[in-house]
Amino acid sequence: MTQQELQITTTATETITHANAERHGRKYIFTYKRMNGGSPSGIDLAVHAPTPDGNFEQLGVGQLANGRLLLNLKEEIGATIYCEITADILAIIEQIKLQA
Repeated sequence: MTQQELQITTTATETITHANAERHGRKYIFTYKRMNGGSPSGIDLAVHAPTPDGNFEQLGVGQLANGRLLLNLKEEIGATIYCEITADILAIIEQIKLQA
């Protein structure tokens, strides 16, 4: 019986990270993947706002992929809140990228 040498090479490591942030009273929940510890490659997110009874309600969801931010928010939130949410998300994403 002969002994064979086994060589294993790892070429990519994918990690999934969850990040939570709060801005302007809203909660943002992010899930994203990184390959080999690099920049996030696709970010899924959810936006929650406080309700009068002290709970949080989901305002919408979004995804950043291929340099594009796609948001699906409740229709009744209005343009000002939409712009504020978009600015919050972009600021949080920049922080996530800096932590890479």
